[in-house]
Amino acid sequence: MPRIARLLGAAALGLCAACATAFAQDDSASQACPTLDGLYFVDAHSQMDQRVDEARVLSLMDHGGVYRTLLSNHLERPPESIWEFAKRTQGRIVPMLRTKGHRGRRNAVSRWRDLRSAELSSGAYRGIAEMLIWHQGEPDLRIKEVRLTVDDELVRSALDIAREQGWPFIAHIEFGSLAGEARDRYMRDLETLISRNPQLPVAMIHMGQLPPEDVARLIGAHPNLYFIGSHSNPIFSRIDTVKHWQNLFAGHLIAPQWRPLFVAHPDRFLFALDNVFAGNWVPRRYLGQIKLWWCALSRLPPGVAHAIAHVNAERLWKLAPKPPDVRVLTPWAARDRLGPVAGEGKGAGVNGGETGGRGQGRRR
Repeated sequence: MPRIARLLGAAALGLCAACATAFAQDDSASQACPTLDGLYFVDAHSQMDQRVDEARVLSLMDHGGVYRTLLSNHLERPPESIWEFAKRTQGRIVPMLRTKGHRGRRNAVSRWRDLRSAELSSGAYRGIAEMLIWHQGEPDLRIKEVRLTVDDELVRSALDIAREQGWPFIAHIEFGSLAGEARDRYMRDLETLISRNPQLPVAMIHMGQLPPEDVARLIGAHPNLYFIGSHSNPIFSRIDTVKHWQNLFAGHLIAPQWRPLFVAHPDRFLFALDNVFAGNWVPRRYLGQIKLWWCALSRLPPGVAHAIAHVNAERLWKLAPKPPDVRVLTPWAARDRLGPVAGEGKGAGVNGGETGGRGQGRRR
């Protein structure tokens, strides 16, 4: 990377840290953040475990200006609860088929297929959640490392479901934790997967932890590849300091190394938060991140902002746009009109008074 780019990136990181602190601690930052009229968000990937209740999820969405959330069950929450949740919200919750679980158990692949087949038969799902291909472990939280190849039976099974159902395939590969030949091998494998499935949208969650030069090259080479901006901000980087997240922000703006890509290819980037554990469904973390997105996208051309915030997710998952008569509030207007965030997120993480840890020592 050229020296000037490194300097810009370092400067952006410092600005973002200051901005994130302001958002987390003082909502007066809204005075310096004009928002785009008519903007709203679709969270293209999040998860909900048994320690978070429905009222908390909906209240955070209302306070954040998120019209829909594509949501899968996690940990001990049964899939049926997500189906019922979706019915009660008239489509604001979009059920996603869970891919996690059963790894390392006897007959893992056959059990996985049997479970997914039974769940698919419900007809409740609108998409399939992320497929963990390379996931760095965190032993202190008892989160196991995942190392699969693109030809692994589990990956092929998830790909088959995505193709058969006409759903995007969300790939989870943490390139920021890979180096040398291992990184090169996973990059080759990713591009092979994309090329083998030219009609299948493939979306890299967490931006694949890839720097802008890699993202630019991949976008140019693969018209069916997309990037999801979850966890790629300074607020989440302070929550999870183990991993190598990208940082899309500089103060209230999209960072200078990322802005040209967003403007040139607005149809290839999607907003998501990917709330995994109960510790992500807390007001300061959730709203701190969404405020960054509101401010930064509102300063891009309107067509670019709308594409990233909601249009791309609506197109890829075949979702209806928000009806014109449904009003979505900005986080700052919601604070004044809706009052405090409702609901519970038990064991939700030490952040503004809430207690517990990020993952509560649970497996991913």
